[in-house]
Amino acid sequence: MKNSLLIIVFLCLSIISNAQDYIKHEVIVMLSQNTSWEDFEGKLNSMEFKSLIFQEFQSREFNSMQNDWFTISKDLSEVLNIGLLRFDKVLDESIILKALFQLSEVQTVQLNYLAEYRGIPNDEFYTRQENMDIISASDAWEFTTGGLSPNGDTIVVFVIDNGIDLNHEDLSENIWVNYGEIPNNGIDDDNNNYVDDYTGWHFEDESDNHPPSLHGGAVSGIIGAKGNNNIGVTGINWDVKILPYTILLRSNLSAINVINAYAYALYMRQRYDDSGGSEGAYIVATNFSAGFANKFPNEFPILCEVYNMLGESGILSVSAVTNDESINVQATGDIPTLCSSPYLITVTETDMTDKRLGGYGIVAVDLAAPGVGSYSTYPISNYDYFSGTSCSTPHVTGSIALLYSLDSRLFGEAIKNEPAESALFIKSMLLNGTDKIDSLRFSTLTSGRLNIGNSMNLLSNYYGGWSESFKFVNVHPNPVNDLLTVVYQTPQIGDFYILLYNSVGQLLLQTQKKVAEVGFKSFELDVSNMEAGVYFLLLKNNEDSLIKKIVVY
Repeated sequence: MKNSLLIIVFLCLSIISNAQDYIKHEVIVMLSQNTSWEDFEGKLNSMEFKSLIFQEFQSREFNSMQNDWFTISKDLSEVLNIGLLRFDKVLDESIILKALFQLSEVQTVQLNYLAEYRGIPNDEFYTRQENMDIISASDAWEFTTGGLSPNGDTIVVFVIDNGIDLNHEDLSENIWVNYGEIPNNGIDDDNNNYVDDYTGWHFEDESDNHPPSLHGGAVSGIIGAKGNNNIGVTGINWDVKILPYTILLRSNLSAINVINAYAYALYMRQRYDDSGGSEGAYIVATNFSAGFANKFPNEFPILCEVYNMLGESGILSVSAVTNDESINVQATGDIPTLCSSPYLITVTETDMTDKRLGGYGIVAVDLAAPGVGSYSTYPISNYDYFSGTSCSTPHVTGSIALLYSLDSRLFGEAIKNEPAESALFIKSMLLNGTDKIDSLRFSTLTSGRLNIGNSMNLLSNYYGGWSESFKFVNVHPNPVNDLLTVVYQTPQIGDFYILLYNSVGQLLLQTQKKVAEVGFKSFELDVSNMEAGVYFLLLKNNEDSLIKKIVVY
C-alpha cells in the first residue's frame, strides 16, 4: 500500500512547479494509526530525516536555513490524525513530499491546495420554486417532510460555505444548536476543542458568529428552509437542522481548512453515536458547493480518504461539479468530483428544461439536479433566485436528509446497526430514482436528474415490501463482471450458508454467515476472477434454500 502511495506522489511532483493554487511551504500530513505527533516531530528533527532532504538537495547550500526546519500546526485533527506541516522557505514542496513518503510513520501526504466556491449566475426566468416540482418533492412529502429519523434522531446536515443569516425568518428555526455549549461564555463547555460552537463554527472568526451570505444562505434554504409556516419558501426538508461551518475567504478555503471542516463533522457524528445521542450531532450528509478546479485525486489523497472515513460513520458527502458545461472533468480534473469514495455523490446542473449547464463526466459525475432559476433564502432581500452547480448540490444533500426521515421500523434498525451500509443504500436509492434525461446521456453515471419523489417511493417500497419469508430481494448487477451485491430478507436469525456452483454442479465457494436479527440483509461477492459463464448462487438457512442464476461476463 505504501509503495503505491509513493508512486502517486511521484506522479504529482511533475505538475507542482506549475501550480499556483496551493499555499507554499506547507503540506498536509496524515500519520499512520497509533503514531503520535510527538514521535513524528522527533523523527522530523532527526539527522536521519534531514539527511534524506540533504540528498535531494545534492549540491544546494543550507547556509540560509533556519535552525528549526519544520513547525507543526497546533490546529491538528485528532480524529483524522492529520496535521499541517510548515517548513523553511529554502525547501520546496517536491523535496518534502518525497522525503516524507519514505517515513513509515506517514500514511499519506498532500499539498495544501486552495478551493473556490462555485459561481452563482442570477437569471430570473422561471417561477418561484419550480425546482421543487421538477424533482417531485411533493410526492416525497406524502411520506415525510423531514425532521426526525425513525429512531427519533434529529437529522442534521453539515454545510461548508461562506456564511449564513442565522436570524433569517425562514432559516432561524432550522439552525442546529449545540446544547452541550453555553453560548458566549468563552468556555468550551462540551470539551470538543471549539469554544462556544453553539450554532456551528466560523473558521476565520473562531466563533459561531456567521456572516450573512448570499451563497451559503441560498444553499441552506434549498436544503432546509422552514416549511409550512406561511413564510417565504420551503426547503426540501421542512424541519431538518442545518449545522453551518463558515470558511469565508478563498485564501482560507485551503485543503487543510476544508479537511478540518469535515473532521469537525466526523467528530460530532462519532460523539453522537458514542454517547447514545446525548452529545454531538446526528449528521447524515455534508454539502460542499465548492471545489478545486483542474486537480486530480493523486494530488488530494488525504481529502479523498476523508470521504471514506465520513462514510464509515454513516455520513454521505455531496459536492458540486464545475459550472463550465464544456468541461469533461475526467480529462481536465476536478476535486472532490474525481475522488473515488463510494460515499461521495457528485452533482452537475440542469436548467428548468432539463438542459445540462454544468461540467460532465460519464463516470465521475453521478447525477444532475436543478440549478438556474431556483428560488431560495437570501440575506437583506430575504429571497431571490439562485443558480449554478452550487444550487444543484443542496438539492441532493437535502434529499438525502429527507430519505433518512422515512418512518419505518426496519429502516430505523438498518441505519442504527449498519450506518455505513445504509448510507450506500440511500445513495443507491437516489441514483436509481433519477429521471433519465437525453441531455445527461454519456455525461453522468446515471444519465439522470434527481427525482426525490421516485427515490422516496423506492425506499418505501423496499422496506414496505417486508414479508415473513426467506427470499431474495435484489441480486445486482446481473449479468456481472466484478462485484455482485445480494440483498435478501430473513425472518430468522442464526447461521446461513452461501454456496456458489458452476453450470455443471461443481461447488466453487462455500462460506458461513451469522445473522443476529431479522430484516433485510446484504452481502457482496467478488466475481472478477471468474470465467464468463452461468453460475448458481445458493443461500441456505436451517429450514429453507434459495437459488439464483448468475451470469458472469
